[in-house]
Amino acid sequence: MALDTYSNLKAAILRWSPRKDITDLLDDFIDLAESEMWKTLRIRDMETSAGITVSGRTATLPAAYVAARSVIHVQGGESIRINPVAPQSQIIKSGSGIPSNFTVRDSVEFDRTPNGTVTLEYYASLTSLGTASGATVNGVLTRFPDIYLFGALSQMFGFSEDTEEELKWKSKFESAILGANKQDRDGRYLAPAGRVRGSTP
Repeated sequence: MALDTYSNLKAAILRWSPRKDITDLLDDFIDLAESEMWKTLRIRDMETSAGITVSGRTATLPAAYVAARSVIHVQGGESIRINPVAPQSQIIKSGSGIPSNFTVRDSVEFDRTPNGTVTLEYYASLTSLGTASGATVNGVLTRFPDIYLFGALSQMFGFSEDTEEELKWKSKFESAILGANKQDRDGRYLAPAGRVRGSTP
């Protein structure tokens, strides 16, 4: 059975598990696996952008925000990417203008008040498989179903207090995330053309 829907995923978890008395907990295990995967998963399905409303030097983060990719300031038809900095490195400037940098705490914070419009390019968590709206698939389940399966099994064995099995499946879960990140990162770039040997015709 393919791991292509929420119901098929739950059936697979039961098949891979020695416990058959946890059916009513499967939704929880999957929800917990999702909470863990958004901490480190960075694939193209999660990439999005949105205009953000600035109040003074700050702007509210979008609801599904996971991590920033870039911030673009537009003023007078000119688009400029703003440099990210660590919170402790930001030096606040007075007045408004084109910010030199931004940082993220509970909101996006600029070193000065922007005088143009701001777009945030970011990674967003995908629609949960267990939402009330009835979503049964998302980009992670479609492209990397092993992430869901291994993550849910890790959570299940953690609930069962079987540390050895929990760590085994957690390692597989983390490896699957690293593999997905690498696949999408490598897929952004063309491999360099090979050099043709021999005489030029």
